[in-house]
Amino acid sequence: MYSAAQGRISSQQLERIHEHLRERLSGKLGSHGGTAFKLRKLFKRYDMHKTGFAQIEEFRVTMEAFGIQLDNDSLLALFAKYDPECKGRIKYHDLMKKVLDADDFKKYIGGRGA
Repeated sequence: MYSAAQGRISSQQLERIHEHLRERLSGKLGSHGGTAFKLRKLFKRYDMHKTGFAQIEEFRVTMEAFGIQLDNDSLLALFAKYDPECKGRIKYHDLMKKVLDADDFKKYIGGRGA
């Protein structure tokens, strides 16, 4: 599903995109728990089917909302990084667990356990 895009994006490029996403999300969370609430709300807004999962178009719209514009290959390669089983969807909770550090993830989930 993602192999063509992964072949056109180097692992270094993919890691830079991943790190940029981490920086954007950490910057949005900052030290304010209210921003974590806004982040959860943002995911819910773009969760078109209300499943808790992002499919590729929902993921694209969410990335754009974070200020991250990606070409199709970069988007698919990044999506593949978070969807290693190629299910075609990513659970938002699991995505945040992968891109946020432990303290920011606690803010995101509201201080509850993982």
